[in-house]
Amino acid sequence: MNIILWILQVLLGIYFLFVGVNHFIVPPGLPGAMSWMYELPTGIHYFSGTAEILAALAGFVTYGRWRLSPLPNRSASPNT
Repeated sequence: MNIILWILQVLLGIYFLFVGVNHFIVPPGLPGAMSWMYELPTGIHYFSGTAEILAALAGFVTYGRWRLSPLPNRSASPNT
């Protein structure tokens, strides 16, 4: 189960990174449902892109840096 959660975490991190970079490079020819992105001010694109890139990096770094697991380790609880 932990391996699946780690894989899911990496995939979500890659997705957040891709979407964050995509805010800085708004591609021409977006579908009609996403045409509202052209109307947004540049500052909002930069803010949301930066926030998503930071979220991706936090997702990559947090668990490895502090050796946290995606789920609480039940075997380490004092009640078992």
